[in-house]
Amino acid sequence: MRQRVRTSAWTSCTDGTEVVNYAIADGGHTWPGATVDSGPGVTTHAIDATRLITSFFAAHPLHDR
Repeated sequence: MRQRVRTSAWTSCTDGTEVVNYAIADGGHTWPGATVDSGPGVTTHAIDATRLITSFFAAHPLHDR
């Protein structure tokens, strides 16, 4: 079963801050995209959380203030 994933993004925040939320319909308490059992419930493969997080941080490096 492929779960529906709704993505919401807020990109006009102070200092170029961006917030992205992925809401997974009928998902479990699991790591999205996991290839092994990662918790109770259904694991979605519609997204890969590891890839998304890595890409997000690469696009938004932490700068010294």
